[in-house]
Amino acid sequence: MYIGSTTNHLCERMSAHIQAYKKYVRQCNNGEKVTHSCTCFKLFDKYGKDNLEIVLLANVNAESREELQVHERKHIIKNIKRSVNRHLPINDKRLQNLFWSGNLKDPDTINYMREYFI
Repeated sequence: MYIGSTTNHLCERMSAHIQAYKKYVRQCNNGEKVTHSCTCFKLFDKYGKDNLEIVLLANVNAESREELQVHERKHIIKNIKRSVNRHLPINDKRLQNLFWSGNLKDPDTINYMREYFI
């Protein structure tokens, strides 16, 4: 399982991952410097890019990219043992600054962050 977030349609996001994967494979095969790698590429290698599907875990009304990343982070932590994700979006310092800024609008984001910080 790979967990990510997007503001695009799911098929567009999957297509972007596949295009990035093709570039990654080409660079590896040609001995070139790899310019981008994503942990979802492990799943492409293991199962084949045509044997995977993209699934919506949650539809979020985030006011900003950072709020969306808070939800992505929550799902990664919740599924950490099943996920190939190795990096959490939005580091603790940014997360803390966002929480205390008072700029959050989405009630689900606010409630999650209250649990995290209080």
